[in-house]
Amino acid sequence: MFILSTYLIYSQTSMFFLSLLTAFLARKLSLSRLLKMRSRLSPSFFLLALVFYVLFSSCVSFAQEDDTKCLEEMKASIIDPSRYLSNWVFGNDTPGYLCSFYGVKCWQPDQNRVFSISLSNANLSGTFPSGLSDCTSIQELDLSRNNFQGDIPTNTCVLTPTLTSLNLSWNSFSGGISSNLTDCTLLEALGLQHNNLSGIIPWEIGLIANLTAFDVSYNDLAGQIPATMTTRSIINQTGFPESSFVGNSELCGAPLSNTCVGM
Repeated sequence: MFILSTYLIYSQTSMFFLSLLTAFLARKLSLSRLLKMRSRLSPSFFLLALVFYVLFSSCVSFAQEDDTKCLEEMKASIIDPSRYLSNWVFGNDTPGYLCSFYGVKCWQPDQNRVFSISLSNANLSGTFPSGLSDCTSIQELDLSRNNFQGDIPTNTCVLTPTLTSLNLSWNSFSGGISSNLTDCTLLEALGLQHNNLSGIIPWEIGLIANLTAFDVSYNDLAGQIPATMTTRSIINQTGFPESSFVGNSELCGAPLSNTCVGM
């Protein structure tokens, strides 16, 4: 009987806090609503619920600060002569204020959780921006048609593993393409065209299961195009077209017409 009673109490408590968590995540649980529930709860349950609310609110607040830190560091690392980022002004405690920043979209309009950053054709320059590791749930990053230069960090996808779209095209990025881009396991689109990238195309990138758009045209890439880029039946995807590879004079093999000699 004691075991059964203990089990029932445990189950009721678990279900109670699970319902609180669900309501909080759905943004249906406010402090005022919790206070109205006080008369229906025992003192101990109410105290536990209040402690839960405060602790979870702090966690969410901390997560919001993380995305603020991301954009602060990103802005500080970018040269912005045309002042496209002039409305990136920090120090505001209003929920969702980041969502009004130029080029920034949030998951929800009243939360400082960045969904995407699109800064295409904004006359920006410098090296690859810093701070992105603090945008913990970012899905899309578009820095295309700017004047960024230098290497694409090899740990880009370690810092932003949630990316589904990465567009760095029409810049002046140099160096090689890292095989570590496979750490972006959710990646669906990768645009690296019209840069100064050199070296080979890592074969591992062709094994990213969700990758359906890939473009490295008009760079300085060399070597044979990996078979994983042209024959992707193993992951139930079609190969990438010739247009994804043109403009690299030292690149050879299908789907390009020039054959590889001595490879």
